Amino acid sequence: MTLVLSNEELRHLISMGEVIDRLDVTYHDLGNGEAQNRPRSYIYGPSLTIFDIFWV
Repeated sequence: MTLVLSNEELRHLISMGEVIDRLDVTYHDLGNGEAQNRPRSYIYGPSLTIFDIFWV
């Protein structure tokens, strides 16, 4: 199950400084090959037009 949070909810959970600190560690890990960034996936389902593509 996916939990979707609003920006307002996130403001109460984590500070911008904490976000930046975590991103710094994450990009460091990516640069050293210790982490991976999964490419975007597409989900195709029944649709009425060719423009009904869902991003994951």
